[in-house]
Amino acid sequence: MHEKIPRQAIRTLADAGAAEAGDDPGPAGRIFRHWSKAVARPISVAHLSRALEGAATDQIVQCLDAGGSTPVDRAAKALEAWLEETPRGETATLILADAVLAQSLSWPIPSARFWTV
Repeated sequence: MHEKIPRQAIRTLADAGAAEAGDDPGPAGRIFRHWSKAVARPISVAHLSRALEGAATDQIVQCLDAGGSTPVDRAAKALEAWLEETPRGETATLILADAVLAQSLSWPIPSARFWTV
């Protein structure tokens, strides 16, 4: 069973990626920032559009409306559709697949949020 990450550890991780304003946090820091924004609020097209900076809202709607027989199937179809349109958008793809999975399971927020609270 997974244990929650202590709040102090999360603050330390966040602080480590934010040395000074304007510094490039590097690839891991950019991914961390995108995930943090994406899981900060309940799933919505408007919120995901802001969190994913530049993602087309019609693409997000299409992903959130992906059909499938199971939640994992829906997430996989959303992932496949997004990568078809945006081949180098791996971070956004995984965030959207997580949002689709969470929505399919009637969770109010993507699952990554459960591990960062």
